[in-house]
Amino acid sequence: MPLRKRRPGELVIEQTNDSAIVRGLLERAAICVGGIDWPAACHLAAFIDEETVGAATVECMIDAAVLRAIYVSELRRGKAVGAKLLSAARKAAHTRGARTLFAIERQERGFFSHQGFERVAMEELVRGVEGTPTADLLAAHPQAIAGMFAFKLDISADGMIQR
Repeated sequence: MPLRKRRPGELVIEQTNDSAIVRGLLERAAICVGGIDWPAACHLAAFIDEETVGAATVECMIDAAVLRAIYVSELRRGKAVGAKLLSAARKAAHTRGARTLFAIERQERGFFSHQGFERVAMEELVRGVEGTPTADLLAAHPQAIAGMFAFKLDISADGMIQR
């Protein structure tokens, strides 16, 4: 349930402590939810009216973060919900001190490449966010890495005023 007032039909993205909202969406999409209750995780939920239409979770470690999951309901895809969730995730990671944001795609769809991310080896992601539930899961289950793609984005200049 969104907290802010908004116009009917307006997309609202909010940080939430209710991991059950995020868990529910990710489970319906068959996305791994192991470690989702990690206390340092930042959960974001996207709402249109009373409907939860997307979610994202960011895990931060010192100067790097991983976007462990981003999901948009099928009926809302192609309407910039994912791009807006990613923008909110970038801000969340940056405000928590991250200079690099990593992301994972189970199938290479081009979403992260289109958003300015560069493809990197999965090992670089695991080393970059060592100690997060995502890195721990990937390290513990190397066979799962086979069908996944890792991406990296420099967010060190996010929020800086360019003159």
